[in-house]
Amino acid sequence: MAKQSKGQTLDWANAPDRKKKQIGAGSHIRTLLPNGMVISRTGAVFLTRKVPLQPVANAKSIQDKLDAMQPLFELLDEVSTLVPLGGIKTRHMMRSNYRKYEVIGVNIPKLFNPKGVSLEHRTMLREQFPDTQTDRRLVLVTVQLRDKLSLDQGWKQAVESLVESLTFGETPLNDFESDRQRVESIMSGAGLQVPTADEIKFADAFFNHGNHANVLRLPHGKHVHIFANEDSGLMAERAGLKDCSKWPDIPGHHALTIASVNGFDFDFIPPEDKRAQWATELFRDDAIAITIRGSIEPAKVTREELRRRRKQYVADIEERFSQNKMDKAEQDAHLQLLEDVETAYASEDAPATSVDTSILVAFDGVIDQMKEGKSAVTDLRIIPDFQDEALEEMLPYSPISVNPLLQDLPVQTIAGSGIQGLSQVGDPTGALVGFSEDDRQPSYESSDSKVYKQREPIIANIGNTGSGKSMFMVWKSLQHNQSFTSKGKRRPQVVIDPKMGSDYSKVYEFFGAQVVSLDDLVQNDGIFDPIRFAKTTDAGISLATSMLMSINPWGVDDPGKYETVLLGALHYGVRNGGRCIGEALTHALHGQRISNDIVAPIMDHRENSVMFQAVIGMSPVSKALNLHDGLTYIRTGDQYLDLPDPSRINDLVKSTSIEQRVAMAVVRMMVFGSMMALAYRESKVHLDEAWVFVGSRELDSAARTAREMEVTFDLYSQTISEMVKSGLTQYVTRGYLLSMGLEEAKVAFDVFGIEHDPDLLRRITAKSEKDVGVVDDYENYDSQPNFDSFKPLFAESRRRGIVEKRLVRGSIALAIDLSGKCAPIEITIPAPIAELISSK
Repeated sequence: MAKQSKGQTLDWANAPDRKKKQIGAGSHIRTLLPNGMVISRTGAVFLTRKVPLQPVANAKSIQDKLDAMQPLFELLDEVSTLVPLGGIKTRHMMRSNYRKYEVIGVNIPKLFNPKGVSLEHRTMLREQFPDTQTDRRLVLVTVQLRDKLSLDQGWKQAVESLVESLTFGETPLNDFESDRQRVESIMSGAGLQVPTADEIKFADAFFNHGNHANVLRLPHGKHVHIFANEDSGLMAERAGLKDCSKWPDIPGHHALTIASVNGFDFDFIPPEDKRAQWATELFRDDAIAITIRGSIEPAKVTREELRRRRKQYVADIEERFSQNKMDKAEQDAHLQLLEDVETAYASEDAPATSVDTSILVAFDGVIDQMKEGKSAVTDLRIIPDFQDEALEEMLPYSPISVNPLLQDLPVQTIAGSGIQGLSQVGDPTGALVGFSEDDRQPSYESSDSKVYKQREPIIANIGNTGSGKSMFMVWKSLQHNQSFTSKGKRRPQVVIDPKMGSDYSKVYEFFGAQVVSLDDLVQNDGIFDPIRFAKTTDAGISLATSMLMSINPWGVDDPGKYETVLLGALHYGVRNGGRCIGEALTHALHGQRISNDIVAPIMDHRENSVMFQAVIGMSPVSKALNLHDGLTYIRTGDQYLDLPDPSRINDLVKSTSIEQRVAMAVVRMMVFGSMMALAYRESKVHLDEAWVFVGSRELDSAARTAREMEVTFDLYSQTISEMVKSGLTQYVTRGYLLSMGLEEAKVAFDVFGIEHDPDLLRRITAKSEKDVGVVDDYENYDSQPNFDSFKPLFAESRRRGIVEKRLVRGSIALAIDLSGKCAPIEITIPAPIAELISSK
């Protein structure tokens, strides 16, 4: 809730309560005490706390948004209970008892300092992202404390305190102790945190990008210059102090523009409404600091004030109408607003009010006027000729008050502003996935499979063709390859790429990975034979029987009738020395434990299908796939893997194409064989075209046992609905949602508990380019990337028939982490690595 802008007159020179005489530039902190207590240079004592940062604009649900605003709302509302309420509740009589507070939100760009998986990884990230900046966000809230005398806690104590103050020139600190305990109790109950001394100093020096507060400042009409050292100031002096437009680039110098919020373009709206998040918009528009200062008034006083002044408000509105200063519609709107305000404060649980509220915003650079885009819902006014004084007011613990554009706001307008919002998602360290779109926070995915020990083991990466998910797979796996297990070995991984012709061998070999192609696998007898790779004989035989029935080389309607015979034959063959399916069946045939009618079709098809040879071994000396420590990339190569349509996954046994069934068996044995080889090694399995594996008993079994076996699965697919149908989503613990169709997006949102936000659904389904109409084959043109889209964006132009195309922004993915937080992140792949991936 807030009142709309009324176009207040800017009379800075005669602003109320103006203190033109500064007490000195720089910090207002005299002493930093433990537990967030601060003594200012004027001797005032404050208690400061840190507001926890949580997603607001990108919260998964309305409840999450409300939970994020709760700490600040609870603090401001509870502080109103510190105001003693007597019989008289007029604002004029009570104002001196109101508690003063300040909220300062700081958002300073800083160079990216990677927290990778190893020294090798961190070095690589520093080299690939040398100039990348991230935002350091910090929100502090301060309440000024009262001493015993001002709290009227006894005549004797007051006299003793007064004598000591007159003797030593300041109020003794223990006079603030009882009030400190009261305020601290409120802050603790609201879930606020004790800031470190460095965090307080960082906020205190926001105007110098958090470095230090004692710098040279030079105010100009609508901005103020900051010089980090004397040399930079001397350079400006030599260039002429009055006209900064003629200055050269000065190292250690930057400018700030201070603006005041004169009102909001909304009235009484729910705090979860996006328009209520005005501070979020200001940070998006590159504000480096927002300060909110005022006094907290109990709701009862506000209610009485509204009742007392109602006639005056109505008379003012009617007078403006009679003088043609507003039309009938405006008159009705103002009267309705008055009624809405009275209704809001009529209940006993009405919120407290922040009265005489000053909101100031600092932007980096010289801004002549606030153009459209500097927050759509706030009326911003640059403060002319008093930029330095306005900056002084913004500093923590400052006694300076220059802003004449003061407002009375319900505290939820402050708590629901999004000033405490931060789009951060992911783990503290791991593979760098990208940076959050709004706040440029690095997003990591942990490489340690033990992180998932108490979690489900599947990471779902969902996106349409062209969304960038395959490149995402390569980038993540390459980074995880630079991590090490708890035993000091390089983390084992396997990437399975079942698409014919897909080839990322070049980039994987460049980074030292093992590359295995089905073109070569056909020379390796039974490399995915389950009897070879299974940990136990029974498991291998059971899996081999299941696989043969799914392939159904006999072409019968009910291959299940051979199950018992196959199980017995394989057990007999293995007991007699068989080390693979073909060898075991041969032993069983010779021992008359199985008929040739069952064995012959298997052997015949093996002779005619090189794919079948990969899962049906014959040679007693061949070995299963050896997955070494580190990364193994398995591809089909030019070998045709006849994968069926996803819609027929659950009807494969009845499929008329045996090669399709063989292809499915091969990729499934890849999964199970890889998992067996990686078990208990803190490993990862990446499955591209995951629809191939979804619905198989092997993948379901792997998902159920992967957590205990310390294996994490990354599934990359165009659809998540098949996972839902197969029940696989019960094993999904986190995910990345890239560009996709509307229906799939809705299903994905439901899986991860994300509300169907229309704007978010529009973005995740949007095209990558804006429509430019029909362009002639020989006409020059420039494409218009749609930055609202989640797809990777390219700038394409044609001049004299030559087409040039370059990447301007990576894919956007809605990331959901282990804690359930979500935020849109830009998947940022370093250009040299992206080019290497693209050159497959």
